[in-house]
Amino acid sequence: MYVGSRHASNVVSVAKSWLPILILGLGCNQLMMSEKESNLESADLVEARFPLWLSVLGKIELHRDGDLCQYDDNQTPKLQTSAFENLIEMLLILLKKGCPRILDAVGVVILAGLEVALKRAEFSLVFGLVHFTCTKMFGNGSAPLEELELTSYSLQKIYQWIEQDLRDHHSNKDGRHQLEGAHSLIQSLL
Repeated sequence: MYVGSRHASNVVSVAKSWLPILILGLGCNQLMMSEKESNLESADLVEARFPLWLSVLGKIELHRDGDLCQYDDNQTPKLQTSAFENLIEMLLILLKKGCPRILDAVGVVILAGLEVALKRAEFSLVFGLVHFTCTKMFGNGSAPLEELELTSYSLQKIYQWIEQDLRDHHSNKDGRHQLEGAHSLIQSLL
């Protein structure tokens, strides 16, 4: 939904003060569950109602950098997302400054969405979310992956699934290209 730049800037200024609460809301299920429970339930929770914001986030990553457009199999037109991008940038700053446990919990939520996209064979979304996760969330200036147990476990699991999918040749040429890109990004973190 595009509301215009004036309204979007109002939304950003109002939402900015609520971002810490939003972050805790995103990760609260992960923070309250034991490690075994969270690994079993996170993808199921996301799959039941796949959040629109995860789809938008994946598409933004594909279109933000012109070089990544090659990974978009749908060639979606330019999105009007500057307000959302601003919120995501602020969210990343808060996550990186905050407690690694909260970063870990939010990372697992995003990786659960990535897992669902992988099951649905939405490979451009997989690549977009992997790019966001590996370069923005856990790239430069983030907590070491060793401190993020749940995220590390989820990334290793997704990495193995991508390897399996690449071996089994279940994807078309574009899908394979996207999976190879996602595979190399995850490999650079692990």
